[in-house]
Amino acid sequence: MPRHQRKPKGRPIDGWLIIDKPSGIGSTDVVNKVKRAYDAQKAGHGGTLDPLATGLLPIAFGHATKTVPYVMDGTKVYHFTLAFGEARDSDDADGAVIETSELRPSDEAIRGALGAFTARVDRFELIARPDADTAIFEVQSGKGVYMRSLARDLARSLGTVGHIAALRRLRVGPFLESHGIPLDRIV
Repeated sequence: MPRHQRKPKGRPIDGWLIIDKPSGIGSTDVVNKVKRAYDAQKAGHGGTLDPLATGLLPIAFGHATKTVPYVMDGTKVYHFTLAFGEARDSDDADGAVIETSELRPSDEAIRGALGAFTARVDRFELIARPDADTAIFEVQSGKGVYMRSLARDLARSLGTVGHIAALRRLRVGPFLESHGIPLDRIV
């Protein structure tokens, strides 16, 4: 080996590890913890999740990092809870309230508005309505669809404001929720 090349630190590990990310930690922090836990030379993730979000965070090691773009381009499935009545500067529960509204849309109004959004997403369904202030949705989309923006825009289209109170990613490309390993089992 030429003198100017130094040996990479860590073990040469190749492959994917599918983490079920808890709330309260960012994607990069998860990668760093997992990389340290396995003493891996190289690691990256297959799609960012905000600290508030939970769910699938695929971690690629070594040569698998070359396949990250293919995974990120794959279908994603999310569940999110839209809290009506408060707009937040971050469009999620971690942000500061910037606007409020007393209007709470009906289930029929919500279902009627969803069609306008399927140009950007493959599927957008109201799956539960725990109370007038919250609605739970399932979204199937490709790359580049931001759930916070989708929630904000849906609320505005219904004449009110809202933000994401909870977000969970259930699928990333070929990886399903059943493949996920809780982070606390690794680190």
